[in-house]
Amino acid sequence: MISAITSALGGTKNNVYREIAIKVINDFSYQNIKAHEKIISDEKQHVLSCIESVALPESD
Repeated sequence: MISAITSALGGTKNNVYREIAIKVINDFSYQNIKAHEKIISDEKQHVLSCIESVALPESD
């Protein structure tokens, strides 16, 4: 799903929307839920790798 969302944003690797999505994911934390840090880290890495795998058009 995250790949479809990122793909829909379009643009290039330097696309501001892509950078914002990556920043939000990197800054995400479970503030009110006790969770294992390894699980949180693994989930973040998975989502970021999905974003990186999206084929985007080349810059003009």
